[in-house]
Amino acid sequence: MPQDWTERRRWYRFLEHLRTYPSDIAGVNGHDRVIRAFKDDLESEKPLPVSIVCHSAAEDPRVTVSKGRPVVFSLETHVIVSIPTTPGREARQNIAEEARARRVQKRGKK
Repeated sequence: MPQDWTERRRWYRFLEHLRTYPSDIAGVNGHDRVIRAFKDDLESEKPLPVSIVCHSAAEDPRVTVSKGRPVVFSLETHVIVSIPTTPGREARQNIAEEARARRVQKRGKK
């Protein structure tokens, strides 16, 4: 968790946003999955380092948790929390297309 309060607030806002994401456990949202991963690791007999990585939301829209080596040169096993992401340009384009579709639909109702 970031020590700087500005960064910490951004982390908390990000975690809240993950409530809108699915996870690799049915019925568990992305926020709760991240919290569960940290909690389970800290409560384990031998806690592992936790790494946060990103993956393409187009390939898998879920927040996933696994164990492995997060980077090629790492010799330690980590808990890997992977967050789905969409490039900014693509996300803005999707939002614009959705807005256009809503306007067209709204015009059709008049």
